[in-house]
This record gives sequence, structure tokens and C-alpha cells, in this order.
Amino acid sequence: MATDHNFRIKNGLDVQGAGATIVSDGSDTRITSSGEFRFRPEGSTSNKVRLTLNTVIISGSLDASANVDGNAFRIDGTTVIDSSRKIYPANIQSTSALSFLDGPSAQGISVRDIYAGTTYANRTGAAGTIDALNGFKVAGTDVIDASRNLTNIGTFSSSHLITSANINSTG
Repeated sequence: MATDHNFRIKNGLDVQGAGATIVSDGSDTRITSSGEFRFRPEGSTSNKVRLTLNTVIISGSLDASANVDGNAFRIDGTTVIDSSRKIYPANIQSTSALSFLDGPSAQGISVRDIYAGTTYANRTGAAGTIDALNGFKVAGTDVIDASRNLTNIGTFSSSHLITSANINSTG
């Protein structure tokens, strides 16, 4: 007849066998394996585990190929993704283009200002501005060049045109 008993280890623990070890020196406990750790309920073939810990420290990489449940994902105590999936980046950097997609075909972005240049030192735009170092394009065609000249405009029409300088026209 099996009975449940509590046991205590007073001067450390060292359990070894079948490629796994549990070693405790009183201040630190290490569990190691020559393969993977798999936690399964008795009689089950699927891996299931629920750990309730105050703090988990991961050194190395985390490959989460399943759901990660919790109220927030934090790095060094700072929330980077909350439970409603809001992202709080300190900055976003990429060596390629960034896309913010909303649905299968519509795209959207909301920003304070846009700066397109080669150095952050030149970024001085106020809220609501677009600051482009080398001009503006529409559908791949220059419409304002780096010298602030309108180019490739096509037809210009106005019922009221006010100017403080001469207007020269050819053609």
C-alpha cells in the first residue's frame, strides 16, 4: 500500500541517472538533461505543464511554438506587449521597409511626423509635418525635387491665383 510522505533534504541533493541530474547546494538548484525536458500528466502522451513562478529569467533564446499566456510580456521589467496586444516599443529599427497592415488589402499608419533622410540629426519636424531630404514622389514620379521645384505636374488649373511675384508661362 502506497502512502504519501513529505521528505526533507538537509545537506544538499544530488540525483543522477539516464542523462538527467538534479543538484542542489542549499542556495541554488540545477536540473539538467542531455535531451529535452517534457512534462506530461500521468498516462498522457501530450506535453502539458503549468508553472506558477514570480519571476522567470531566460538566458539564451525562447522558442515559443505554442501559446504564451500572461497579462504582459516584459523585458527588464518594462511592458513591451500588454494583454490587449498593444505594443510599447522604445524604438523600431529595421534595415528594410516596415509595413503596418490593417486587413488583407488596406494599409494604415498614424504618426506624429515623418522624416525621410539619412541622419537623425536633421529630424526637426513639428507634429503633422512630412520632411523629405530629396523631394516627394507620387506613384514613383518626382513631383517636388530637392530644390523645392514642382516637376511633372501635368495640368494645373485655378479659378483664383494670387502671387507676389511674376508668373512666366511658355507654350
